Amino acid sequence: MEKQKKVQDGNKVEEIGLVYKTRIKASERPILKNSQEVYTLLFKNWDKDTIGLLEEGKGILLNQANRVLSLYPLSKGGVTGTVMDPKLIFATAL
Repeated sequence: MEKQKKVQDGNKVEEIGLVYKTRIKASERPILKNSQEVYTLLFKNWDKDTIGLLEEGKGILLNQANRVLSLYPLSKGGVTGTVMDPKLIFATAL
């Protein structure tokens, strides 16, 4: 979803947007009922080669029936932590 915008001096620049495209039927999306299911989903979608090397923050977007809409990588950091910007979290979720 890139749009070209014309700036005042006549130069063109690209605009970048966050796009959600569903490829999975609603009935096929996993339902998360408890923390063990969340753990299992996250662990299956983690890069096992980097688990001990760096911190990662991921967001799970759910619908009202607790079906998973998306797993979104929010941030990567060093060994001791990572920063997750609330603006990015809310922008992604909304």
